[in-house]
Amino acid sequence: MNPRFVSTPPPMPPPARAIPPYMVFLYYDNPQMLQMQLDCWSTYAGVLARPPRIILIDDGSPKTSAAEIVRKQARKLPLQVYRIKEDILWNFTGARNLGCHRAEGWIYVSDIDTLLPAEDAKTLFECQALGPECFYMPKRIWQVS
Repeated sequence: MNPRFVSTPPPMPPPARAIPPYMVFLYYDNPQMLQMQLDCWSTYAGVLARPPRIILIDDGSPKTSAAEIVRKQARKLPLQVYRIKEDILWNFTGARNLGCHRAEGWIYVSDIDTLLPAEDAKTLFECQALGPECFYMPKRIWQVS
């Protein structure tokens, strides 16, 4: 056996502090799902040690902008809303890239119509202890639309 390829990886250092991941959601003219998404994350406060940091990317919605829905919210979620002014066909990759550019550290990216169950959200927040090389893929999601 070649000892170069048989080794134990170095132990991961403990995280300095648990920082909630950024939740990046891509939105396009689906106010009901945005409302449902915000309602879900508001109820997760009892499950999560800290609230998530949410970034909403409105991909040029021609009818109902994400900002209109968020303005009506009484909830106090850490929330940033960005709007792509031009409605470009199949621009979801550009919207995703914008969200990832605005976030830092751990990022969870999803369409607005995918809800993460509370227990999986808790696991996602706790998996940061595994280190930056960790890729987390939830076993279950709630696809609503």
